[in-house]
Amino acid sequence: MKLNYLITTLLLLAITATSCKKNDSGPGDLLKPGSMSMNVNGDRKEAGSAFVFTAYEPENDYYLVGITGFFTAEGFTDDEEAGDAFHIYMGMTGAQFNSPKGTYDVVAEESDMEGQPTVYALYQVGIGTQAGNTYGIVDADKTVGKLTITDYAIGNQNGIPGISGKGFTKLQGTFNMTLTGVKNDGSGGAGEVVITDGKFSVRNGFGF
Repeated sequence: MKLNYLITTLLLLAITATSCKKNDSGPGDLLKPGSMSMNVNGDRKEAGSAFVFTAYEPENDYYLVGITGFFTAEGFTDDEEAGDAFHIYMGMTGAQFNSPKGTYDVVAEESDMEGQPTVYALYQVGIGTQAGNTYGIVDADKTVGKLTITDYAIGNQNGIPGISGKGFTKLQGTFNMTLTGVKNDGSGGAGEVVITDGKFSVRNGFGF
């Protein structure tokens, strides 16, 4: 369930966020609960919106955590510009979730990282378009970068429609990694992106 569940949920959240922004008659304060920034092949990018959500698997005492930033020129807008999105996913035991500070390897989803959370990532360029690329991690059990969690808060999630229960209400940290791409139209590889000086400070919610 892990990656497919998170990606599906994040896409639904993206649609919700876009709809909310388009219906807003003001300057658009709905998508300001968090921040994310990073260098992609040396170019600095600032997210228009960023947030965290947590899903719990009680049968395994296992937490699935998603950190997402959406990137367009001005965050979500009313035009038809295709945006980019960067996602960090973490699979954590109950003990790891309750004490998450530390530095972790970024690996493929199926990697076996005994004793530490499994951290993987996905970078979508041109969401929903055939002209875009999707960058991820190719080889299992091979480290492609690092994620550091520096601050957090745990509470009851109530900031995102459809997401509730115990989870991270605040999460802060840094990241760097190298991801390998494929073209969305299925025509082959898209090279690599080197992501450096990544920073995030996110909360559970769109700012409603």
